[in-house]
Amino acid sequence: MPVHLYSAISLEGAVAGPKHELDWLADPSLISEDLGYERLLETVEVIVMGRTTWEFCASLEAWPYPDHECILVSTTHPEGRAFDEVPWDKEVWIVGGARLIGEALDAGYVSRMTLTVHPVLLGQGAIPFSSTTARIDWRLIEVVHVEGAGLAHLVYEACPGS
Repeated sequence: MPVHLYSAISLEGAVAGPKHELDWLADPSLISEDLGYERLLETVEVIVMGRTTWEFCASLEAWPYPDHECILVSTTHPEGRAFDEVPWDKEVWIVGGARLIGEALDAGYVSRMTLTVHPVLLGQGAIPFSSTTARIDWRLIEVVHVEGAGLAHLVYEACPGS
């Protein structure tokens, strides 16, 4: 089963700012293009996230994924599970957590990456690809230029054997 990484990233590849802030994300009202988010939610069985992402979601007025099984990967949170307890054989979406993303990439679980590149350099932040040790080759299968927000939406599939 495919494991999806669907994430917004800054130009340097950060998924969050140095203090875990997300204020750099584009205003959703500027995005009129279909970026496949609803299709993703229809196909995934399990949503996996790290502790900081989990705590951010828990701080919202309503849980953003009420119709999905959500798994927190954490060794320090009482509700957390170990990385190897995730059902990686199901359709999984890794929402966030730079460390979690890097670990899933290194384990060879991620077969599809959808990255929406925002036109901002954060200077520092949570950069999942900097901790990855595995070489993985990717094939670009879709590009969408989001004119109003100045975004580049890129969809990649892992090349077989990489």
